[in-house]
Amino acid sequence: MSHLPAGKLPNDILAQLLPRVSSRDPRVIVGPGVGRDAAVIDNGGRSDDVFVYAGGVTVYPMTFRSPLGRERHVVEYQVRQTARGADVALRTDGPVNIEALQAVLESGLPAAGVREPRASVEITQGAFERQATGKLKRFFPLA
Repeated sequence: MSHLPAGKLPNDILAQLLPRVSSRDPRVIVGPGVGRDAAVIDNGGRSDDVFVYAGGVTVYPMTFRSPLGRERHVVEYQVRQTARGADVALRTDGPVNIEALQAVLESGLPAAGVREPRASVEITQGAFERQATGKLKRFFPLA
């Protein structure tokens, strides 16, 4: 019986082994391969809607999620697309500088191509809309 040295398998051996262990699982988008250090798997997690503005300008949820996530007192939020930006409802557990947050949200939209953006931010005590699964729906594109 021959032994392999410690470390990575040689590419020729790896190329022989991978077809035997390849997954037929439809969730595997990019599977194993020589020279690949990672796989891409669709785990069925939350899929947020993108916002599409005039002229086909696409704004991804991270444009809003990132600044909202940095606010330590924001507990939950929902973002509703408007013609030139978004209306954001917050549930908080402490003080939030609404004007500063609004400015940060507006400043991220021109980089994506939205002209003369407007964002409104308000703190609410009302119930947030949830998906059929019970998960909080965070993003609402224009219909």
